[in-house]
Amino acid sequence: MLTRSDSSGRTPLHFAAIYGRLGTVQLFLGGHASLRLTGISDNHGSYPLHAAAMFGRIRIIDELIRKCPNYYELVDNKGRNLLHVAVEHEREMVVRHICQNDMFAILLNATDFDGNTPLHLAAKQGYPRIVGLLLGTTSVDLCITNKDGYTAIDLACSALPPGRLRYFLVILS
Repeated sequence: MLTRSDSSGRTPLHFAAIYGRLGTVQLFLGGHASLRLTGISDNHGSYPLHAAAMFGRIRIIDELIRKCPNYYELVDNKGRNLLHVAVEHEREMVVRHICQNDMFAILLNATDFDGNTPLHLAAKQGYPRIVGLLLGTTSVDLCITNKDGYTAIDLACSALPPGRLRYFLVILS
């Protein structure tokens, strides 16, 4: 039953991650099939780890990674890792958690299939606090261009209204 999915492709582990049921996640991961459970994606290519990031479930992210150490490198069908997903859903606490843990350093400059880093996504959406967290790591590269040739600063300039842009550029500089 644990590997069965609903019409959206989500398994019981997806739902436990979404609803923040740490005890249930631990129970599911305690069995012999736990590695297989974590490797089942939904119809959008999202794994339980992506679901946890989307809903801001830090303790569940940690539990999933504790059980499957390289699990945080998984990407969905758009090439997004858990940090991309956390940024897109404005989960500031998840972004902070990732930025404060050197284990996740590889995620900071990772690009999705459109060439966007998490910083590109935060700049494009106009999330100055998340941009600040990402830039606070000092390992985020401001010069990475996406497939359209834009840096995060370029995206901020094109996406934000003039008044908000001034505030945002102060953070980026």
